[in-house]
Amino acid sequence: MKRLLQQARWLALIAGMVILFSPELFSDDLSTNGSDPLATSDSNSVTNGLNKIAIGEYMDFFIVDGKLKALGSNRGNEAGFPKEHGNINIPAQTIPTLADRTFIDVSCGGYQAIGLDSTGHVWVWGCNNFGEFGIGAPDKELHLPKQIETDINGDPFEDVVSVIGGFEFFLALKKDGSVWVWGSSGFDGVIYDSTGMCGNGDKTKHNVTRPAKVIFPDGVTITQIDASWTMAAALDSTGGVWTWGGGDAVENRGTGNHDPSTPTKLPKLPSGIKSIAIGVNWNYALDSDGNLWGWGMEGAYLGIKEAQNAYMPIATPRKLNFPDLNGHVKAVVVSQQSSHALKDDGTLWGWGASPMGEVGDGTAHDWTKTNPPTYAWDWHNGEDMIMKPVQVLDDVKTVYGSSQAAYVFAVKNDGTIWSWGRNKTGVLGNGVMPPSNDAAIHPNKWDVAKPTQVKPF
Repeated sequence: MKRLLQQARWLALIAGMVILFSPELFSDDLSTNGSDPLATSDSNSVTNGLNKIAIGEYMDFFIVDGKLKALGSNRGNEAGFPKEHGNINIPAQTIPTLADRTFIDVSCGGYQAIGLDSTGHVWVWGCNNFGEFGIGAPDKELHLPKQIETDINGDPFEDVVSVIGGFEFFLALKKDGSVWVWGSSGFDGVIYDSTGMCGNGDKTKHNVTRPAKVIFPDGVTITQIDASWTMAAALDSTGGVWTWGGGDAVENRGTGNHDPSTPTKLPKLPSGIKSIAIGVNWNYALDSDGNLWGWGMEGAYLGIKEAQNAYMPIATPRKLNFPDLNGHVKAVVVSQQSSHALKDDGTLWGWGASPMGEVGDGTAHDWTKTNPPTYAWDWHNGEDMIMKPVQVLDDVKTVYGSSQAAYVFAVKNDGTIWSWGRNKTGVLGNGVMPPSNDAAIHPNKWDVAKPTQVKPF
């Protein structure tokens, strides 16, 4: 199992889509439909009112003045538009059925998305194969945005303050500090094993079809939630970190607990952790002194120099030593293959694998040199590894990453938006949409290996 997620990840992206979607969703219709009257027209790409960017494997969402704008794939209605709108949404456009609501949070799942409006109510759209819609039953239909009205107990589902998406499940944090989960809590038949995600001691593989409360010890109040493809994590009000889910990938939980169904507090972390960033198979905690701590199955991606290969397990948290960063980290994010840390001086630093330009230092795999030229990346050998942090951008205000995406967004202090990495379905917001067949054969032709200013609206 330790290598199962890594070695089959690329196969799952193909096989999973075949299983999850009907054949007609794979047409080469890349059309968009209409324009967004709320789109900005600033020629300098300075975006006023941008509140958040949420990125996923094939889609992005932007909250601008409380309105949700979607960019990228709509093949499973995961952009929130009807199928007639077309498979690709470029440029980012306001989701029409949600245009009259104000949103404060948004996140991406694998083929579905979740939004939180200003009244504390949750909306979901896309696929509902494992109960991700939280409406009481999974189905194979593709859905437009729908509000989750009740939880598993039949009570109104409200007072939510933040949301996050895993690959086939969602988490919500309520204002009382409780955490709620719904979707897959088990093996999906492809590769993703989120067993234990329900977080209530139930080790069986099943779908949680309505929001259900995760069980923490009495007195624990959660302030932040995060998720990878298969695992969940939470930060409590004392700065303690808790993990659960992910089946038998015990190193990723960092607790030493082989039971994935019970949230367990991580040992060996200092008190007062400020934030967490959960990756595919490596994770970070940021302490109050501006230092990073890491753990997970793939130690190389943490930037640990002595790691001989990607699979070096770091079973419990370890303080990381980065001379250029120690004591000055303000925020940390992960992508599918890379990590990025924002320093208190506004500089942004990246490390990890960069076959599609994810790190942002100009490193990228040249697929044209393979014989024959082909999309041959195996998703787990750590091609083009950058083993220590390198500076990739300055004057950065905010950085956005996701374990489900091989690209990164950053917003500078002047309001400009920058992106780099994989550009399948045009998610970088640079207006470039690669033809589907050419994107598979020559992927690096469309990827961007250095931060580039973009105007996604």
